[in-house]
Amino acid sequence: MSTTTDSYAIPFDTLRPMSRRMILTRTPSLAPTIAPLGSDRLIAVCYTGEGSIRVTGKASGREYAFDFGQTREVPLADARHLVTEENFAFTGGR
Repeated sequence: MSTTTDSYAIPFDTLRPMSRRMILTRTPSLAPTIAPLGSDRLIAVCYTGEGSIRVTGKASGREYAFDFGQTREVPLADARHLVTEENFAFTGGR
C-alpha cells in the first residue's frame, strides 16, 4: 500500500544517534508571558455588560470608560477589582 508520504520517508538504516552537543546548539530561553512588575504591569480586561460604562479604579483612582465588548489595558490592581465586582473579564495576554 502506497501513500503520498512514502516519498518523504527516511530509510531506517540511514539514521544515526546524535550527540547532545549536536542537538542543543544554543541555550533555550523562555519569553515572559506577563507584564513586568511594578507600575508598568498592565492587564487587558474586556467589558461584558450592556451599553457604556464609566468606572473608577479602586487602587489607582483612575477613571476608565468602556463600551460593550471593548478591551483596554489597566493596572493589575484595578483589573482585579473590576473583574470581581463589575461585568468585566480578563482577556488574553499581550
